Amino acid sequence: MKIEDIIKNHKIPGTEGWQTRQHIALEVQETTGVNIHPRDIEYQNGHLILKVTPVIKSALLLQKKAFINRLSEQKIKITEIH
Repeated sequence: MKIEDIIKNHKIPGTEGWQTRQHIALEVQETTGVNIHPRDIEYQNGHLILKVTPVIKSALLLQKKAFINRLSEQKIKITEIH
């Protein structure tokens, strides 16, 4: 058995959360034009916490509906943004 087979068949702890934060970071960039790092994002059970300046967060909240719709297409549910 190869290591690739083991990795494919078993989830690596933390990778799913990291991928979700990467998708969210890309959508923030698409929406606001500002690049943020996935480590500045916390996501759990639909609650999104962005560790960014208030200006970036306000720009995102102005386009909240479109942002949430694009993430829902990727099966990422957002119920609150903080």
